[in-house]
Amino acid sequence: MNVFRTICASFFASFSLLVLEASAQTILSPSWFTPLDNEALRSRQIADSTGAMVPCILPLPDWAGDVHSNGIKGVTGEASEKFNGLNIDGETRFIQGDDAGNATIIGLRAFGDFNKKIHYEISGERWKVPVPQYLYDSAIKWGQFDGVGRVSGGNPGIQSARALQVDRFVFRTSAKLSESVELAIGNGPHHWGPGIRSLFFDRSMAAAPYARLYIDAGPIHYTHILLRTIHPVEVIDSNEIGWVAAHMVDVSLGGGFSGALFGAVKWRGSDVGVNHRVEPSYLIPLVAFRPTEYALGSADNALIGMQLIWRGTSKRSRNLKTLYGQILFDELLTNKLVEGTSWWGNKWGILTGGSLNSPSGKWGLCLEGSLVRPFTYSHSTEVQAWTHARKPLGPPLGSNFADVILRIRWIVHEEYIVRFSMERVVRGLDFGSGSSTGSDVFRSYLDRENDYGVQFFQGVQSQFQRLSIDIARPTGGAFGISGIEVFVKGSMRIESHFSSNGAGSASIEPFNSYRVQAGIRTSRVLEGRDW
Repeated sequence: MNVFRTICASFFASFSLLVLEASAQTILSPSWFTPLDNEALRSRQIADSTGAMVPCILPLPDWAGDVHSNGIKGVTGEASEKFNGLNIDGETRFIQGDDAGNATIIGLRAFGDFNKKIHYEISGERWKVPVPQYLYDSAIKWGQFDGVGRVSGGNPGIQSARALQVDRFVFRTSAKLSESVELAIGNGPHHWGPGIRSLFFDRSMAAAPYARLYIDAGPIHYTHILLRTIHPVEVIDSNEIGWVAAHMVDVSLGGGFSGALFGAVKWRGSDVGVNHRVEPSYLIPLVAFRPTEYALGSADNALIGMQLIWRGTSKRSRNLKTLYGQILFDELLTNKLVEGTSWWGNKWGILTGGSLNSPSGKWGLCLEGSLVRPFTYSHSTEVQAWTHARKPLGPPLGSNFADVILRIRWIVHEEYIVRFSMERVVRGLDFGSGSSTGSDVFRSYLDRENDYGVQFFQGVQSQFQRLSIDIARPTGGAFGISGIEVFVKGSMRIESHFSSNGAGSASIEPFNSYRVQAGIRTSRVLEGRDW
């Protein structure tokens, strides 16, 4: 461990002139690898005011302890000052195997509170990551990288490892209008739901400018958000603008159950000669988006969904248990379901899962599965599709897929954290040329070949598995800094494509990768990505 301490010391010495105070990833971070970690679980417990852990709408306000009448010092358990110093967010890792090289994330973050009424957070990061060819080409083409941020440079890898330079900027300013109302303005990602993935807003989305209203009415929690989305135009150095209005009401049902209703609508910023169009009807809290869209006679993309969560313990076992499910409808006609003709417009997705955590926090596991019909989330134009910055706002796989994820965390000998992840995916991909099969949410659904006979996994069937095991040892205590980990990780991704009757190859090549990595980190935001 002396080698690890030497590496840690040299890593942080270069920042000694800049850092006033250093800390690691916080429980407010939107980049959790799994919902199994102690601090993430603790933030949910602190937000519990009715016996069922609500809200499931994340991120929690920084004074959630005050808002939910459970703890006078907020989520962090510490009184917050107007300026809590400059905090380091970073990671450095050495990669051997496919796409070998060094990956680094260097960033600074600051936050503070004014009289427990106004909170701010601001962070800036610069990433340098080696990537496979298809991710490099896509990032250079669109100027955006996989939900992380804006591409500011690239090395094609002629004399060294192929790598991208990516800049990421996130901020939030929150005003506590009353003991139960919060208004936030910022730029960042969101995750609505208790699981690894979400059918609504998924944590893998790109950071987006937003305004959010959050209301806590005891057993009822409500949020309303307005997002501004960008859609890069190929070759032309410009972006088209879109808007999203979404809301979710979460109600405690008793007995450990909570249920939620979700609604959203996405529209073009410029339409019929009107630039920077923000539809006032969509900004009204509690308004039903889909009937409003019909009343306006618009062709906007409206989504609705539901969620049910059960959290609790039993007399025989004090382990914390969670069961949850989501269902989303992009479009649905019941008469078409009865016909059994597999109409293309019956677009829906379903997600279900559960987690189990020990009371001591020493171990936890989460098992989750999801299934999304072809053409779900897509629309006639990319601007109206459920996307932002060349990344889906929902599940990162888009549509026309089935996905099963297992994640396990175990603390061994009080010193080592072992994290195991396994994912199995079956999906249908577009052919290299021709009509859309409903898998690419960036393509217009007008490119479809027919209206009926639309089946799951149509097109070129792709199957892939991802396995990873990560062993980390917290070492920040030796330097008086919490959350620092040294780690070693092995991972593999194996993909196969199957095309019936020799119909042609997929629009993307199979991606296989084998890697061994080691390094130092204060966050795990890189986890769960495809590279």
